[in-house]
Amino acid sequence: MILIEPLHPIKESVPADQVEEPLKHLEPKISWLREYLSQAKAIQEELRSLGYEKRVRLLEGVRRVWTEKLESGSLEVLKKELVKNTGYSELMVEEDLRFVAEVFKKENIDSLINSGLEGGVGSLDDFVEVAPGEYVSNLPAGPAFIIASGNSVIPPLIPTVTSLITNNLTILRPSLTNYIVIKEIFKTLEDLG
Repeated sequence: MILIEPLHPIKESVPADQVEEPLKHLEPKISWLREYLSQAKAIQEELRSLGYEKRVRLLEGVRRVWTEKLESGSLEVLKKELVKNTGYSELMVEEDLRFVAEVFKKENIDSLINSGLEGGVGSLDDFVEVAPGEYVSNLPAGPAFIIASGNSVIPPLIPTVTSLITNNLTILRPSLTNYIVIKEIFKTLEDLG
């Protein structure tokens, strides 16, 4: 099991009478961050050992499950909550939720990595020849802490997926507005992993 905690790690509960339901999310404690970040090298090595194809298959699995949930109507409550939280029209929220699948699509991830990284996807697993006698291998840059703001779920997803696919230990702190959707998306990843 890969230790991926892209959301607020809830280590303590808050009494229900003290906090309104949508805001029952605690920030990570410094002690948790220190402990988690101290495992960065081991986690990144574990991610890399999976290989690019397995990582991208997991993300493609998120796309498939998300699309099924969207088409079955099981995300209607989530959609209504997002409309209420953002003030966006239902149509705009539907488009945002529909676009989630595009972020997790293998072809889009491949294109992103191949155009942005010398050596492309192959360089994430091994050395790749980029010129005669010249080889490159891309290793994780280190822990990525993504702090997202705003209403749309897409802006926090793109750097998070990029960070995960490139073997980085990744912590995502979504905005309170889109937290419920981000949580649902990454719960799928956790279930698949």
